[in-house]
Amino acid sequence: MKKGKNYKYTDIQNFANDNDYRFEDFGVNLIGANFILLMNNQKDLTISFVLNGVGNEYIYECIYSDI
Repeated sequence: MKKGKNYKYTDIQNFANDNDYRFEDFGVNLIGANFILLMNNQKDLTISFVLNGVGNEYIYECIYSDI
């Protein structure tokens, strides 16, 4: 997950499940007002996303990444 890149909601969920991250969803389902936070369960790693588009599913921009 790279800062500035867009990801589908399901891709973020799959990444979290496959890499031992806790998945937290904050805010309301409006562009700019919904955030996803991933925190690794084993290491001090954080990845954050903001909702920035809607297609066939929600699209999030990575706004912070420790990896």
